[in-house]
Amino acid sequence: MCQRHQAFLIARLIPHGEQDKAHYRCIAAIHHQWCYGRVPLGGTRRFFALVKNPANAAIVLDEIRRAQGKYGRQGEEPGVPETVFPYAQLLLTLPFFLDVDDPCGRYASGGGIEGALIWGFLIMVTNDDGMTIIDVTDPLNPTYGYSKPDGGYILNAKSYVRSYYRAGPANDNTEIDVRYHIDVMKNECAIKAELVAEVWPEFLQGDR
Repeated sequence: MCQRHQAFLIARLIPHGEQDKAHYRCIAAIHHQWCYGRVPLGGTRRFFALVKNPANAAIVLDEIRRAQGKYGRQGEEPGVPETVFPYAQLLLTLPFFLDVDDPCGRYASGGGIEGALIWGFLIMVTNDDGMTIIDVTDPLNPTYGYSKPDGGYILNAKSYVRSYYRAGPANDNTEIDVRYHIDVMKNECAIKAELVAEVWPEFLQGDR
């Protein structure tokens, strides 16, 4: 039994053959075999800390700049090679597979970058516990959203994690940790459903 979850980075790229009109498409994606509940929120928070670092943001922006005009829209040719945004892919993989924030609860999970790649950036892969979608068009101001596998709705951090944990007593250890994960994401901006629908129009129904 697994708790499979995928995480995707999207950004605005000018498609091959066009001059100036940019469209959203996926630029990096990972598959995690055991990621649910609070774990995606922790991965998102750690990714935001990395990508908002000015040095990291500059590299991601440069990768996006270099890709302008080279590739088709999502699902169209010429396709985007899975590792054409290597630094963005690295920044996405590390925080979802490695947590060293808590000295008493450190963990490493998964089989590394190569094993985590989703070839073709397919959104319809085996999934038990939803997906994380992050817009890095402006890496210093990323936006995020989650979706459960049973419905194509975009959820914020609180809605996603509360689908696993109902509110409990304030002194309960699990409730304390759930509230912590919700609290650290409360000032981050949620992604707009229409942006995700531009990448995967067959998937989205709206946001909640």
